[in-house]
Amino acid sequence: MTWFRLAKTVTTQGLRPRLGILETGVLEGRVWPTDLDINVHVNNGRYLTMADLGRIDWFLRTGMLRAGLKRGWRPIIATGCVRFSRPLKPWQPYSLHSNLVGWDDKWAFMEHRFMAANRAGEQKLFASVVIKGAFQGREGVVKPQQLMQAMGFDLQSPPVPQWIRDWQAGENAWRDETRQAALAAA
Repeated sequence: MTWFRLAKTVTTQGLRPRLGILETGVLEGRVWPTDLDINVHVNNGRYLTMADLGRIDWFLRTGMLRAGLKRGWRPIIATGCVRFSRPLKPWQPYSLHSNLVGWDDKWAFMEHRFMAANRAGEQKLFASVVIKGAFQGREGVVKPQQLMQAMGFDLQSPPVPQWIRDWQAGENAWRDETRQAALAAA
């Protein structure tokens, strides 16, 4: 099912409007039986896979993927975080909203929000995925500002929310503690 969704996302991207770099892309989807875990709701790992589709769609529709690939740069993910609010159930339709939140001197931050109607018919947030990523070339990670310039933009990042800065501080502490534990165990 994942390959089918990927093929559909790529082949139909021309039917969806182009996006500005700070605009939100929306993909419509439906929960399939292959998305479910033993609790008969979407498996936690599947959210990351579906977020990949939202990101690919967003990269295609903004022209970022083309600009990167033209220079030999490929998108990579450094870290991801998922927050679950409500379970998506079998056959439930949902919309995936993907947008670039901001960037720093090395990384870009994207958010993917899974929205669906609750039992009362109101649109609610069911889960959100936030990723830290970049494009990488032969010389290593491409600075977001360099990628923006390659796309013809002279943009500064919108303010990166405090919760993302806090997340990054926690991630850095985790990385440092893990390295220390590995050195101590060696």
